[in-house]
Amino acid sequence: MKRQYPTLQPLLVGMAIGLIAGVIVVDLVLPVGVVTGALYVSLVMISLVSKTRVFPLLIAAACTGLIAYEFVSLPLKQWSVSWLPVAARVLALFAIWDTAILSLLHRQAEAEVKRLEQLLSICPTCKKIRNDKGQWQEVEAYIRADSGRQSYPGLCPECRKDWTPGAVLLRNA
Repeated sequence: MKRQYPTLQPLLVGMAIGLIAGVIVVDLVLPVGVVTGALYVSLVMISLVSKTRVFPLLIAAACTGLIAYEFVSLPLKQWSVSWLPVAARVLALFAIWDTAILSLLHRQAEAEVKRLEQLLSICPTCKKIRNDKGQWQEVEAYIRADSGRQSYPGLCPECRKDWTPGAVLLRNA
């Protein structure tokens, strides 16, 4: 079976670029001491709407680049006035990557839970199945309760060979 990978939605990419541009404008307009790190974290949170795993990481990398650009672009005399803007940007970097990584791990855990929910516990001896409530049911009752379908007896080709009248006589002889 060929695995299909989700693609980036153009509308989502356009919205992310517009929001990044808006954050840049807000960051440039506000004084150096004002923290805009929360806006970057919100960009990462919005990027989680995407079905791809890469998009939140790309947004986190773009936000990291913007914060790094702020460090480089502003004159040192503005940064030396107070250590608070530097600390705020470092905390924003931590929050950005913490949000991106934890959300991707959460997404991965949800996928694992969905996969495990689809497994059936079957007793190897009596072939009863454990239902969602933890009770053991006969296979026929489980199928009837789960899907509403009725079962009827039938023999597979291997069992049919063993259950033909000639095979039963040969085994008893």
